[in-house]
Amino acid sequence: MRVGIVSISNIKHMTLISLYTDILKKNKIDYDFIYVDKYNISEKNDADNIFKYVISIKKNSSSLKKAIKYAGFIRFAKKIIRDNNYDLLIVWGSGTGYILSRFLVNRWKEKYIYNIRDYGYENKKIISILQNKIVKNSLFTTISSKKFLDFLPSSSKYIFVNSINPKLTEELLSSNSSKITSKAIRICFIGYVRFIENDKKLLLALKNDSRFIVQYFGAKSDILKKFAEENGIKNTEFIDSFDSSQTSELLMKADVINNLYGNDDTALDTAISIKYYYSILLNLPILVWKNTYMEEITKDFPGVFVFDGNYNGLNDRLYTWYSQINKKRMIERNSKLVKDFRKENTFFENKFADLFREAREEKS
Repeated sequence: MRVGIVSISNIKHMTLISLYTDILKKNKIDYDFIYVDKYNISEKNDADNIFKYVISIKKNSSSLKKAIKYAGFIRFAKKIIRDNNYDLLIVWGSGTGYILSRFLVNRWKEKYIYNIRDYGYENKKIISILQNKIVKNSLFTTISSKKFLDFLPSSSKYIFVNSINPKLTEELLSSNSSKITSKAIRICFIGYVRFIENDKKLLLALKNDSRFIVQYFGAKSDILKKFAEENGIKNTEFIDSFDSSQTSELLMKADVINNLYGNDDTALDTAISIKYYYSILLNLPILVWKNTYMEEITKDFPGVFVFDGNYNGLNDRLYTWYSQINKKRMIERNSKLVKDFRKENTFFENKFADLFREAREEKS
């Protein structure tokens, strides 16, 4: 049996693809990556084959230019899929589904698993129609937040998957006791830095307060590093792109997880951030934005700071909040949640693995 994983994202941006590939490897299933490479880089992976389509898209590129470049990937992906005659496709992300929708629905009905990680403009009628067809014709569709059901088409094919993979989970749980200590409270953002203006406001709000160190680890952190240097902000630590194998090492430097993306946006208001899982696995307090699903699922949890968008006096409010956290209650709560996560993910893991067991039985 052969599996093709197709995406318009680089492998490093396929958050939690390892949850799928670990099951493939465990079942000794050959798999290939077919994806858009926006950085023209080599990425570490265990796939049998890599088929990447290198494109360069500038922020100010017109919609027509972007469409032309992605049209090239559509032709490329279709050819690779046909030539390799895969038994199953994993379609990673709504955008990938949209651009390959006709091909998937007409040629791959119930021979692909669809993964939805973010809001994909389903409020637009044409997108909603496409999404409905893609979900309906999938084997099943995985979602990373139950709140997505508010905007996704009605279907019985959804499976909720917590954004944790067994290997990283065990790594973080075992690393819990080896945290690097610091006198200052280290507020850590880890991952792709996208909401630059909000981040600049946070840096200014905590500027040179010796009680805090503000950390940004991930692509685009260099923009904030330059901003900090220009504004004389010294209580900071920046690391631009890093290998995913360094995730646990970097998290060991944190005291608080920064999940302040923003709100009043469907994508931000409905998502469950992977940082939520980091905070629970490492018993780290977390900052979440008011009026988001992240606030909803952490309501009344110890160790959660709900930010209302007011940066004035934020340093004092954060310090007071952190000093009053009931860490014993937080650890007890997190321990129960980890068990719940594993139980929920077992359903997906068994359903996915059953596909390969059935294939082996048919062969024998």
